[in-house]
Amino acid sequence: METTLRNGLVPVTVLAILAFAGPASADLIWSLDNNGTWATGSNWTPAGPPLSTDTVVFQDAGITTGRTITLSGGAGDVANTVNVTGSYGWTWKTGALTVGAGGFNYGSTGTSTFSGTLAGAGAVNMTAGTLNLATGTYTGSTIVGGGTTLALTGSLTGTSGVTVNGGGNLQFVGGGTTGFNNTRLADTIPVTLRSGTLSVTATYASDNSNVNNKETVGTVNLDYGHSTLDAYGQYTTARLTVNNLVHQPGSTVYFHRASTSTSVSGGRFYLLNVNGTPTTNSSLVGGWAYEKIDETNTPDAYRDYDFASIATFGSPAQYAVMPMLIINATSGAVTGTMPRPAQVAGETAGTSNVKTTAAQNTLTANASINSLAVRGAFDNNLGGYQLNIVTGGLLHWSPTASDYTISNGSLTSSGSDGMLYLNNQTGAMTVSANIVGATVGVTTAGSMTLSGNNTFGGDLYVNVGTLTLSNSNTFTGTAQVVPGAILQIGAAATLSPQADVSLLFDGAGYGKLDLLANVAVKDLFLGGVAQLHGTYGAVGSGATYVDNNYFSGAGVLTVVPEPVTLAFLAVGGLGLAGVGLRRRRVC
Repeated sequence: METTLRNGLVPVTVLAILAFAGPASADLIWSLDNNGTWATGSNWTPAGPPLSTDTVVFQDAGITTGRTITLSGGAGDVANTVNVTGSYGWTWKTGALTVGAGGFNYGSTGTSTFSGTLAGAGAVNMTAGTLNLATGTYTGSTIVGGGTTLALTGSLTGTSGVTVNGGGNLQFVGGGTTGFNNTRLADTIPVTLRSGTLSVTATYASDNSNVNNKETVGTVNLDYGHSTLDAYGQYTTARLTVNNLVHQPGSTVYFHRASTSTSVSGGRFYLLNVNGTPTTNSSLVGGWAYEKIDETNTPDAYRDYDFASIATFGSPAQYAVMPMLIINATSGAVTGTMPRPAQVAGETAGTSNVKTTAAQNTLTANASINSLAVRGAFDNNLGGYQLNIVTGGLLHWSPTASDYTISNGSLTSSGSDGMLYLNNQTGAMTVSANIVGATVGVTTAGSMTLSGNNTFGGDLYVNVGTLTLSNSNTFTGTAQVVPGAILQIGAAATLSPQADVSLLFDGAGYGKLDLLANVAVKDLFLGGVAQLHGTYGAVGSGATYVDNNYFSGAGVLTVVPEPVTLAFLAVGGLGLAGVGLRRRRVC
């Protein structure tokens, strides 16, 4: 029998309907198919103007195109809730709008502009489209959902924090005859990235000194997934400074610099602290941080997808994020590429950042390196020995869709966080070497398969793309799959019955488990909520609880009752048999 999958005791299908059914019947709808003022009562149905307790809606019905609403600038333009739906782009201009606890909920697929001031205690929640915001003094939270862009053309000063989900973009914009000089986001406002993007875009042509094309943010928290910091300068260098970059276990970040100009460096990043520690001249930001340069005036040798390092120069010191280059200590100018070994074999100190571009010698002894960047198609044959990647950073990239294999031995990391960060950007990457000891984080734009007999301790993080497990995996931590990513359990794969599975949900996207085999685990969390013991899978799998958002394939996942629960039920707790006690909550 197939039963609707449950979050606790509430059907997920019911939650989904509640989440996406849109606003309830509105108090007031903008019904004037023309431009008008907020305060004019006849522009609304039923007649307004809105009060501070009202819900108002801007929608397609009855309107032929998005309209311009003029705000008065006084305290009278108010609402408790503003819902923007449909496909039109709207403009709110001139004055201020004060929104209450219901917030400003932007769900139009169009591009809208709020050139006035958005104020009040409410939050901003974006679920679709693009919103250009000039001034925001509201004190509620800011959620930039998947596939949406919140473009700050002016200042955001009051919000309690900004969260950017997968595919979302918080963008600092400057152009025309004005740029920006630390005016877009107050430094006290924390930014949380959950596979989201924080970008700075500068198109101000007259700023040769770069004074007006820079922004500083306080704390950027890499909460989960693979997030991006992006800097694009059309005629000048767009600069983004992060006072403190906080890295959560398993998360990764991509620093992307871009320009189509032949005369300027399009972007530059500065990090003052990483995890609360002042940055110094170091080899890498971490095995979890990468950079790629797409600038017209940048030599091809610097354009590889590579690990991000920190270059210290100038007085007072500036900490610039760069690929692994030689930087002039006074000017910050690039003077060459960092010398890097081309072979893994023979490295034992654990401090070398190896970059391979051709076939590798088979190991004849255990090896230890700081990081491994692979460019091309070949096999790292470990010869039955162990490769220790201290920072955990293993990156494969090639201009062509080439394949890469690391085989015949074992992989581990002795770094402080004990993580292996496997990042594949092109083609297929196969890790048939056994992963031992370390926890694993995976980011793959191509395909990646772990086909070894993996006995690593701790967690598995699937941040981007599809990761296939095709052999034995005895880790006893949590396999976390972020929204949009897929963990595939191959036909011959096994999981430890002591492992947990956590499939995340961010309001738009789902982490998914593709089951080609039947496996059993200790705990299952869907969207952070612990599930009942029982069987789970996609429609047609024969599982008790089914849902095609979180599951695919013909296999079944069984959540096994804990021994203490079984014992309790056996001695008289049968009345709680349907409750299925679970131990903890995973976000």
